Amino acid sequence: IPEEEVPPQYRDIVRRLQKAAATSTMQANMEAEDFLLEAFRLQERQAQIQIEENEKAMKEKDKALEEKDKTIEEKDKTIDEKDKTLEEKEKVIEENEKALEESKKIIEDLRRQLKKSNPDKT
Repeated sequence: IPEEEVPPQYRDIVRRLQKAAATSTMQANMEAEDFLLEAFRLQERQAQIQIEENEKAMKEKDKALEEKDKTIEEKDKTIDEKDKTLEEKEKVIEENEKALEESKKIIEDLRRQLKKSNPDKT
């Protein structure tokens, strides 16, 4: 029976039966094939495990990068808010300086008026 015609789950059993009936040279060749097949299966499993580990590591790195991006966005937002607050404070300071200048002018005008109305008390 050709091995390709046997379902995969039964191939090992068929091969063992064939070994029992084969010559010693054929049996040695089949054992070597079995050894190589098992080695390839092991390599394939190890490669699959490595691929899964790499994918997991990449997902973790992607998640870390997303978290860093989110943190940066939050910091940018905080900076924008602080800039806005600073601008508002600068406006208030400017308004206070204008009000102070106006108050100084009013005081100076009142002093002049007072001097005009009472020239001998200065």
